[in-house]
Amino acid sequence: MTGVLGGLDLAPFAIVVSLVVAAVAIVHHASLRADAERAAEAGWILDVVLALHAVVYVWVTLGIHASPGTLSPNLVPFTDLAATFDHWFTTWIPRYGLTQVPPQVAVVAGNFLLLAPFAAVAPLRWTALASGWRVVVAAAVIAGADEVLQGVLGRGRNLSLDDVLVQVLGAAAIYGMATGALNARERRLAAADADVA
Repeated sequence: MTGVLGGLDLAPFAIVVSLVVAAVAIVHHASLRADAERAAEAGWILDVVLALHAVVYVWVTLGIHASPGTLSPNLVPFTDLAATFDHWFTTWIPRYGLTQVPPQVAVVAGNFLLLAPFAAVAPLRWTALASGWRVVVAAAVIAGADEVLQGVLGRGRNLSLDDVLVQVLGAAAIYGMATGALNARERRLAAADADVA
């Protein structure tokens, strides 16, 4: 996951921008939820956020060439993750301590956050994705198709089932957090309305 322009790695920046825009859209949508008509009219904002996220996701995963090397598909779950964290704990930390994070761990963190905006915003826009299981299935389809396309298009990356698993896990976690926060807000508002009445 590297995108170098003028010596600057833009992929992490693009992911963070996508996350911040999604968070702002969720807060804005939450403020309109009491007014269903205004929320429906503001649906275009969620569409723009989802389109921005799609552009960032495709650019980070398919538009950026990884370093050339020997490609070896790995379809055994958790082997790439185990190797990454084994290297971090047994080699990296003894040499560098905890002040630096190895690039492989940063890639895992990036994969975890890649589908976060989709998982948080899509259920607000499309009622078909209002269930956690549907979000997980959609995330698995997107991540799986993307992983296959990386191999077909020759983007210099290994086909790894772990990348798909990490993206789906991130989508599920973010969906749970966003849904929990919105539901808690609605309960607080309902309790406040009941107190006033």
